[in-house]
Amino acid sequence: MVFRIFDNILATGVEALFGFSLVMLQKNEDKLLAMKFDEMAVYLNNKIFDTYRVRLVHLFIRTANAHPLVH
Repeated sequence: MVFRIFDNILATGVEALFGFSLVMLQKNEDKLLAMKFDEMAVYLNNKIFDTYRVRLVHLFIRTANAHPLVH
């Protein structure tokens, strides 16, 4: 998954990194809002990618590319 993300960043620029970050926060929004700060910090460091497994990499990249940073 990491290589696919790096490939996308190299192909489309640094904006892709922000797109990935926004998608990760959006996909985990319900879980994050239900947590206290300490739990959230642990989750963001250790479990944020649990939502994404190898079978979902293409969906993750497609979703990140679909969210333009400038409207």
